Amino acid sequence: QQFMDTELYITVGDVSRNDGVPKFLKPEPGQIAEVPEEASVGTAVFQADAMDPDDPNTANGKLVYSFPDDGTIVQKLFQIDPNSGLITTKVPLDREEREEYTLILEARDLGNPVQQTSRLLTVVVKDVDDHPPQFERQRNSVPLMMEVEEEMPINMKIGEVIAIDKDIGRNAVIDYAIIYGNDDGVFGISRDDQNRGIITLDKRLDREMSGLHTLTIKCFEPTDRINKISKMPYNKLKLDEIQVKVHVRDKDDNNPTFVERNLTRGVRVNAAIYTEIGKVHADDADAEADVINYHLENVTFHRPKTGMKRDLGESGFLVDPSTGVIQTNQSYGKYADGFFDVVVKATNSPDPTKADFAFLKIFVLQDTDLMKFVFDKNPVNVAKEMKEFKKDIEGAFAQPLTLNVYDNEFYSKVDGSLDFGRTSSCFQVLNQEDVVDLDNVQNLFNSKKNQKLEDLFVKYSVDSVERCARVRTPPKINWIQ
Repeated sequence: QQFMDTELYITVGDVSRNDGVPKFLKPEPGQIAEVPEEASVGTAVFQADAMDPDDPNTANGKLVYSFPDDGTIVQKLFQIDPNSGLITTKVPLDREEREEYTLILEARDLGNPVQQTSRLLTVVVKDVDDHPPQFERQRNSVPLMMEVEEEMPINMKIGEVIAIDKDIGRNAVIDYAIIYGNDDGVFGISRDDQNRGIITLDKRLDREMSGLHTLTIKCFEPTDRINKISKMPYNKLKLDEIQVKVHVRDKDDNNPTFVERNLTRGVRVNAAIYTEIGKVHADDADAEADVINYHLENVTFHRPKTGMKRDLGESGFLVDPSTGVIQTNQSYGKYADGFFDVVVKATNSPDPTKADFAFLKIFVLQDTDLMKFVFDKNPVNVAKEMKEFKKDIEGAFAQPLTLNVYDNEFYSKVDGSLDFGRTSSCFQVLNQEDVVDLDNVQNLFNSKKNQKLEDLFVKYSVDSVERCARVRTPPKINWIQ
């Protein structure tokens, strides 16, 4: 077999003119980039990097970076340097508008045919504390209403308020404070783990002290507490403030109470039936208390001259259950020279312990036991001023005296005719619960000895002070009669 050796030169070249495919080194699959919100234009976001197996000094190995023209908003927000692959921002980004963007990165060479590759990059917009907390309300919104019962336990929750912070994480933590309407420190507020402002009761809540508390609550970042808790009235234009009205429901924890528990009055022996003797009045401090009813509890008659005492039970007088007005219901001639001890009960509850009692001493009077003022004006005008007149007269004396005035009638002259321009008002004077005798009354009402009293007589047109009933001497009878 014949053969011979020869030299063969083989040149290895590309199968095609541009068969090297680019490959991304960065970002790696699933890699995430971050950029702070509101970062200035041109802030670097990520450095992309790709390689091409072809000679980088040739068009086949020269890479260019870009975003695909896919119609998304990406190209309005980001840009990528075609030569270096550096991705930067084109506008400040707002995390509250959008938290995350997905960018499609492309790397292609300049060969023919063009070879390219792509890679996804997720860009997360990091939160910056750029939103102050606010309450979700309108600027003209009505106050938030809450209702609680008085005397509820201390530290109990009354209600809650919720503010919103569009930031996230630590930047979204909200604190609360009551900046107005809580001078007595009755209420407190604290943040719970859900960022709510929990309103609690810090002190005793009494409906009778105040039935409505109007609070101004402010929300703020914890680091800004010192600057936000100054005491200021509510400003509806500030959305970091909200007004809360706490209505305190009444609890029946008070009894009816008489304004005056001990009174002294008088009734004339010839008084007509249904003559008003006096009036008792009780109040209940509970704001939502039921109507008070009055009831004649007991009447006892005393005649000191004989030592007589008689229990009349619930009879002897009338007491209006609604008004407390005490009236006569009989003639009192048989009770002359005595007095009644009257007990009136006030109640507005089925509970028998929730009641109060007034004690009246009612003297049975004859006209001879009384004095009278004579006014130079008619009874209608006298009656209009009687309350003020009584108060002023009682204040004109050094000792504590009580003046009981029993009527306002046309003045009766000596001849029995009536003077329609003048008024007589019979009265009695008491020193504590004791009746002042008529001689002492005449001496007390001697206006010449008391300048203050004389001035009052002029002010109220008092002409004189006389006995209510004139004591007439027996007529003289001659021998012919």
